[in-house]
Amino acid sequence: MRILITLDFPPERGGIQQYLHGIVSHLYRPGDCVITVVPAQEYDTGLRQRGIKRIVTPCIHINKKSGLPFCAVVLLWLLRRGKNAEIECGNVYAGLIPFMLNPFIGCGYRIYTYGSELLRASKNDLWGRLLKRVLKKADTIYALGSFTAALLEKMGIEKTPVIMPPRLELPDSLSRAISSADSIPDPKRSDAPVLLVSIGRFVFHKGHHVILRALALLPPDFHVRLTLIGDGPRRKALHSLASDLDVSDRISIRTGCSDSEKNEIINESDIFIFPSLSTRAGTEGFGIAMLEAMAAGKPVIASEAGGIPEVLDNGNCGVLVKPDDPAALADAIIRLATDMSLCHKIAGNAYARLMERYVWK
Repeated sequence: MRILITLDFPPERGGIQQYLHGIVSHLYRPGDCVITVVPAQEYDTGLRQRGIKRIVTPCIHINKKSGLPFCAVVLLWLLRRGKNAEIECGNVYAGLIPFMLNPFIGCGYRIYTYGSELLRASKNDLWGRLLKRVLKKADTIYALGSFTAALLEKMGIEKTPVIMPPRLELPDSLSRAISSADSIPDPKRSDAPVLLVSIGRFVFHKGHHVILRALALLPPDFHVRLTLIGDGPRRKALHSLASDLDVSDRISIRTGCSDSEKNEIINESDIFIFPSLSTRAGTEGFGIAMLEAMAAGKPVIASEAGGIPEVLDNGNCGVLVKPDDPAALADAIIRLATDMSLCHKIAGNAYARLMERYVWK
């Protein structure tokens, strides 16, 4: 029996949630189990039909980590039923459960790792040292890519990680080969603004403020509209910054979008922007939102931070700009909006890379 312990899972939205749900949907088998603190909704239907159990444990409203003791109780109950179990942990914090239980019941475990959480585990404080011990004790560590693997090595984790990148399950509407420039929509229409879109949680290291500052640097006669999809603690700050920069009339902030609404916005857009930063508090281990843009045949502009260059093949599949550089981002927007041949080239390269590396088959 394969058991996943996770604090992040649908119906919550986010890259980690999507990543783990894809793994469970495609690699887990009937009789396997997910232990989570996230209440079940419509996302359970497909898992139930495949015979995968989902056990939801309570958590105190302080934060999701408060649900870890309840997850431990459920895990012990499952293990005492006498079945052989392969325990997987959705992040390093979930790894605390089998790590603490290991001396008593001898349970091994595997851990999925990401950029920002590894930054936290690398700190030389009590939490950091504990999380590092959790990683070192794991039987297997999964890394999103070479950037995440390098973070593990820098922390002194000697175990070679297994590379497990995020993958998309393409719907029929997107499962198409881009075989020629004509199959990619032109990013600039003569009578309409250039439509930009960015997806991500509204936290500082996602860099949404950089896009707003880039908009303020564009020429007055350059017509552009930006849609930000997400939510988070910096939503009010983004509204305030847009007002201060006098670009409020150029942006739309969309929260609570369904998957179909998000896909529709991406399909209608001209350019996808992913301006993440590398800070002490967070970094982009991969950038799964870029895969959705690549699947839709949209050219991508992204910052040269974290694991982003690896996903975009160091610029062959998108335009890379320096992090936290609004002027460079503004120049890249103008460049793509006025160079359709470049858009066709990088979008085609990106789609081919997606189909080769980042799609469930």
